[in-house]
Amino acid sequence: MSKEHRKKISLALTGRKLSEETKKKMSISHQKNNYYQKGIKGEKNYRWKGDNACYRAKHSLVQRTKGKAIKCSECGEDKKRIHWANIDHKYSRNLEDYIALCAKCHVEYDKINGLRKKYE
Repeated sequence: MSKEHRKKISLALTGRKLSEETKKKMSISHQKNNYYQKGIKGEKNYRWKGDNACYRAKHSLVQRTKGKAIKCSECGEDKKRIHWANIDHKYSRNLEDYIALCAKCHVEYDKINGLRKKYE
C-alpha cells in the first residue's frame, strides 16, 4: 500500500465515530493482545500450554531460567557450541532434565542412548 493510499484512507476515517459496542470489543482485543507484554507469564497467561508447549518453547524456557550453557558437563570444555541437552528425550518442563553438552558430546550421548542413528 502506497503512502498516498494510506493518507487517503486516513482522511476518509478522520472524525469517524465508533459505537460503544465497537469500543468495548476493541478494548477487550487490545487487552488480550497485550497480556503477555504486561509481564503476565507462566500459567496465568491466556496462551499457556504447559507440557503441550513445542520443542523450541521448552528449550527457550531452559535458556531463560538456567542461562547460557557455558561448559560441557561431560568433557569439561568451554567451546563455542554448548547445547542444553534433554536427558530422557521426553522434553518435560523439568529443568533438572537438561544438561550442558558440547556438540560432539551431545551427538555421542544421543548415539549411546539410541536416540540418534549410528553411521558406520
